[in-house]
Amino acid sequence: MERLTEKELELMKLFWASGDAFVRELVDRYPSPKPHFNTVSTYVRLLEKKGLVKHEELGNSFRYSPAVSAEEYSVALVKEIAEKFYGNSMKDLIVSLLGNVELSEDDMWDLMTEMRRSRKRE
Repeated sequence: MERLTEKELELMKLFWASGDAFVRELVDRYPSPKPHFNTVSTYVRLLEKKGLVKHEELGNSFRYSPAVSAEEYSVALVKEIAEKFYGNSMKDLIVSLLGNVELSEDDMWDLMTEMRRSRKRE
């Protein structure tokens, strides 16, 4: 999956938070100062080319919606990082993260519990 620029990610977060939208609605959801309609429209079309957004034609307008969830996107990024930097080893990636992040004992137990749950689902 193609990596998003900061501006594209900002727009995808709007989609993930609210689902389907026309470009005008997306512009309205931005905080001030709001981007120009044409700018948002261009970014939406770029996201559609990347396969992250899809559209439905309604009259002479298009309603856009996310084609992937935030979780699907983030999982794809983590898998890409594991592949590029850790020889496709999730274990090595997690060990590296654990060595560089402060986790409480409770967080560690929660993580172990979640890993066990995930394993049972497979």
